[in-house]
Amino acid sequence: MRAEHDALRTMVREFAEFLNGPLPQDMADASKRRLEFSRLFRSHIVAERDYARACLQYADKSVHALMEEYSRAFHALYFDYSRHIQHWGLDRVREDWRGYGKAVGELRERFLKLMDWEDAEILPALAVTE
Repeated sequence: MRAEHDALRTMVREFAEFLNGPLPQDMADASKRRLEFSRLFRSHIVAERDYARACLQYADKSVHALMEEYSRAFHALYFDYSRHIQHWGLDRVREDWRGYGKAVGELRERFLKLMDWEDAEILPALAVTE
């Protein structure tokens, strides 16, 4: 899980650098980056969910409570990410490149904080149940 988190962190940091540049003439690279992130993110959350489910069958109530808190935070972020994708189609991105960068930055910061919390609190709590 940590290796996938590192890959996701790298991907979002590289995308942030890309967004700080000028509006690209060809949006193919932006579209490709968005799809790559979405693909990795979705496969990661499936693997993470399966791992958590397997561990939780042996976990005590404190770990279950922590996972419920994490689940609420994750689902709020995932919902906002889904709305973001629907709102920011490529035409809208072209029209407001800086606004798009700002919107991505806000989600990125929430995402990075959530992964940091997961690495520091959630994964260690689940590991003791393995």
